[in-house]
Formats: sequence, structure tokens, C-alpha cells
Amino acid sequence: MSAVQTGQVSPDGQWAWDGVRWVAVHRAAPPAMMTGPRRSLLRTIGAVTAIAGAIVLTIGCAIPYVTFSGDASGGPSSSSIFNGGYPGAWGNIVEPTLVITLAIAGSAGVLLSKSRVVRALLAGGVTVAGAQTMAMFVGYITTVFPGGAPQLGAVIGPLGGLIILAGGAAMVASVATDR
Repeated sequence: MSAVQTGQVSPDGQWAWDGVRWVAVHRAAPPAMMTGPRRSLLRTIGAVTAIAGAIVLTIGCAIPYVTFSGDASGGPSSSSIFNGGYPGAWGNIVEPTLVITLAIAGSAGVLLSKSRVVRALLAGGVTVAGAQTMAMFVGYITTVFPGGAPQLGAVIGPLGGLIILAGGAAMVASVATDR
């Protein structure tokens, strides 16, 4: 059998030779897997929902929400938010583009931020943007329907706003329930 040297550790890692005797090895507890507060499931579901709503809203803005029949003025036969088909229609693009950006960036911020105040502000902003987008579509739809027929965008666009609203509300609720 070979001589035991000072500092040598037993095969099981539980003991070390101090030159005179075997002494127990004190090991620090393993570090925790997560260093910060756990992200709640509600926060994650809300963020994913709001991002999905942004995708639905993008589709709703890209496809026609109204079709006009027999327009003698030479205007568009159909109109979407992203392609109004008439001069000045580009102004309609600004609001939903901002909402889509806010829904995605705000959701990412809610997922990544450690600050409860930042999460609350972003979640509230996403919620309000979803509600406002639903109202925007109601305004567009009610002003064009006397002379036009509703199209799929008139359903998908407000649905995107509703999904963003629901995701934002879930993120707001998560802020209230996060420890």
C-alpha cells in the first residue's frame, strides 16, 4: 500500500488526509439553478399570446377588410390597412405597425426584465395597445361599410387586437401575482 500524502482525498470524496488523520471534507452547497426570481407561467403565456396576436394583427392588416363594388370614382376595389389603394392611405399604417412593434418588444421586455415596475408598465402598454387596435378597426369598418362589403381582414384585424389585449392582461395579472 502506498503512503498517504497530506491533502489527498479519499476515493469517495468525503475525507481528506491532513497528515495525521482523515478529516471530513466540507463542501459548499451546489449553486442554485436559477439566480433570479422564477418567471411565472402566466407571464410567459401572456407574452407568447401577445406575440401571437401581433402576428394575427399583421395578417389582418395585410389582407382586405373591405371590398367596394362599382366604384365610379376610380378608387380601389378593395382596401387593407397596409395597402389602402389611395393617396394618403399610408397614414393608416403607422398605428398598427406601432402596436405590432409594441406587442413584440413589450412582451420581450416583460419576459426579460427583473424590474417589476418595468414589467408593469410594458404589460399595461401592451394591454392598452390591444384594446385601442380593436377600436381602430371598429372605426375603419363602420366608416366604409355603407359603401363596401366586409372582408376577412375585418374579422382577423380586430381578433389580433383582442389576442394582444388578452396577452397583455395576462402579463398584467402576472405582475400582480409574481413574488
